[in-house]
Amino acid sequence: MDALERGIDAAARRDFDAAIRAFTEAIEANERLPLAYRHRGHAYVGKGEWDKAIADLTKAIAMDPTAAHPFGNLGYALMRIGDYRAAISNCTEAIRIDPDLAGAYSCRGHSYLRLGEWGRAIADFTRTIGLTAGFPRLTSNSYSQRGYAYGRAGDFERAMADFSEAIRLDPNNGEAFYFRGIGYQHTGETAKAEADLAQARELQYKPQSRGPHM
Repeated sequence: MDALERGIDAAARRDFDAAIRAFTEAIEANERLPLAYRHRGHAYVGKGEWDKAIADLTKAIAMDPTAAHPFGNLGYALMRIGDYRAAISNCTEAIRIDPDLAGAYSCRGHSYLRLGEWGRAIADFTRTIGLTAGFPRLTSNSYSQRGYAYGRAGDFERAMADFSEAIRLDPNNGEAFYFRGIGYQHTGETAKAEADLAQARELQYKPQSRGPHM
């Protein structure tokens, strides 16, 4: 097993430190170089080391701009550092290469949320929902995010329906309970609001910096 294969095996086990060491060995040996940078960048994403991920994925794309996943992962890393426009650009390129890459739609949808572009976020999460059928937790997260976007766009009926579907798919989705609780506050259904917000606390959900309002 060569260094690249050892790195891929370690990354599959989520041993990102071992993966990075192996991919670095592959890079030093010039072993299938674009793949080595691509996979090391993915491993840095797994560790949350965004600047290193961005550097490696940028190199991988410069060497081979034909693969979708490096663009998608680069978009995700850029989103995590708050460069939402660049994230959208890279995710869009990933989608152009592979129109069924669910993660790229999700990442772009999150970036649109942060920019307050509710309609575009709704469209991307709708696409993600369609692509993640069979993966209840992933689909639940997309329903929750789409529900948030609907709420911010003023469509509370669809927002509440999405939060309820998110909870049906994943009863441990604290975010969906939290925002459905906020929705019930809007409609004056106090008992339901208190029950959902209590469940969100039980699931240890903490509102993110985008705020509690829909």
